[in-house]
Formats: sequence, C-alpha cells, structure tokens
Amino acid sequence: MYRTVMEVRRDGSEVYKYTHSRTTAYGGFKTKNGRILFVTNNGVIHVLDSKSGKMLKQIQTGLSSCYSVQGLRNGNYLISSYSRNVVRELTPNGKVVWEYPMPQAYDARRLPNGNTLIASHGQRKVIEVTRGKRVVQTYNVGTYVWRAHRR
Repeated sequence: MYRTVMEVRRDGSEVYKYTHSRTTAYGGFKTKNGRILFVTNNGVIHVLDSKSGKMLKQIQTGLSSCYSVQGLRNGNYLISSYSRNVVRELTPNGKVVWEYPMPQAYDARRLPNGNTLIASHGQRKVIEVTRGKRVVQTYNVGTYVWRAHRR
C-alpha cells in the first residue's frame, strides 16, 4: 500500500515525510501557496503544510476509489472517483459546485482556459469538457489511461 507522502530536495535530502496509517494515499499535488494535497482511496482530501509535513485539514468528499486531486486557483479542489463515475469540484468545506459524470474517471485536470481534462481508465479515453459540460474534444487512446496533462 502507498501510505507515505514526502518531498525531497534535488540533493536527495528530505523536506518532510507524512505517513498515513489507515488507507492508501494517491494523487499528490503541490499548490502555489506551498500546501501539499493528496487524496486517499476512501475519498478524503488531505491538506499538509509543505514546510513541516503537518496535517492542516481533511475534507470528507463522500466518494470512493479516488486517484487524483488538484488544487484550483480559486481555492477549490478537483477530484475524480473511479467507482462513482464522476469528477467533482469541491469548495474547501466539501460542497459540490460542479460535477461531470464520467465512467471510470481516474484523473481530472482543470486547464488554464477553464475546461477540464478527464482521463477514463476503463473507457480508454480522455475528454476535454467545458464548465457548461459540453465535450469539446475526445481522445480515444486505445489503452488504459492513468493520467492526462495538456502542455
């Protein structure tokens, strides 16, 4: 099981190390303000201080089989749930402000233009969807997709 989240310097020295004792940690993300996010398989978003590795906040999402989380510029979080077939944007208090149904959603990334890139592991595709939930592009990958990023 993957239970440790850590940051290391280029020289290999450790900045911090946080070990979660109960469930698997997935989808680490460092925000612009220096906080570290990760989501556990049971759908809890964890927010860590990157200097000390101390837990600052835990957000219950009500989801499961979560493999990615992204901290958004507006302070919200984007999270995907493989088993619940959904991508959601949540406020820091856990309120759902946007969602998109996507079978076996494994990863989601908010793009600079406001659209969301969603990778469906089981569907073997990546889609780009607007805030208004209109699909603007579909990429049929033909193999299992774990992550998707736009350059």
